[in-house]
Amino acid sequence: RETIAWTHASIDCEDGLQEAFLHLDLPNCPNNRITLDGCVFHFAQCLHRKLQSESINLGRIYKNSSNSGLKGFIKKLIALAFLPIDQIKESYQFLVDHEVPASFNKGNEEENNHSTGFQRFQEYFVTFWLENPTNIEKFNCFNRLDYRTNIDMENLNLKFRKLMYDSPHLWTFLRRVTEMDYSMYQDEIQFNSEANAQGRRRMDRRKEIASAKMRARYVAGEINSVEYVRELSQRMIEME
Repeated sequence: RETIAWTHASIDCEDGLQEAFLHLDLPNCPNNRITLDGCVFHFAQCLHRKLQSESINLGRIYKNSSNSGLKGFIKKLIALAFLPIDQIKESYQFLVDHEVPASFNKGNEEENNHSTGFQRFQEYFVTFWLENPTNIEKFNCFNRLDYRTNIDMENLNLKFRKLMYDSPHLWTFLRRVTEMDYSMYQDEIQFNSEANAQGRRRMDRRKEIASAKMRARYVAGEINSVEYVRELSQRMIEME
């Protein structure tokens, strides 16, 4: 423990792994603990799966392209991750007070079942994500400009499992790991090269540029937190 100098660890939504990190007492880290950086992709995935759960049962409505109200609201919840952490709860409350689709408001008899499921979803979001200090810190990515997801690590894990499909003996294992390490190094060089950056898909480049411009406007004070969330959520829908 005395030699570990990590300050951050990127994880998804695995509770067991999170608890293991939180219970480590590491003298070399600020406050003797590692800061957990969550994955925006897995954060969004958690919300989508919760919508599809039996107790909430809003997955079909969310996927229905004609119901942009629910989809737009959920995208705004995902966009909260891109705000400064001290702006998240206030912005969430504004969304709840002003931007919940009318058909999901309490007391709407026509959509009573949907309203009940929506209220349960809100309770889940507040309890699990907003009121839990570890989770709200974990999913927030406002200060993480270089990485917001660990999906690349999952791809690496899949590649590793395929490479070790036959449970090789020690020397074959070491040789394959060495080859994989060299391959990853070459991939990193190629990915970071100017030629590759220019050759990325046009859609990816447009997405990166648009996101950077929106953030710059927000940081400069040209738009407020709610406006920033609205623009991000609309961009998410357009890029689907």
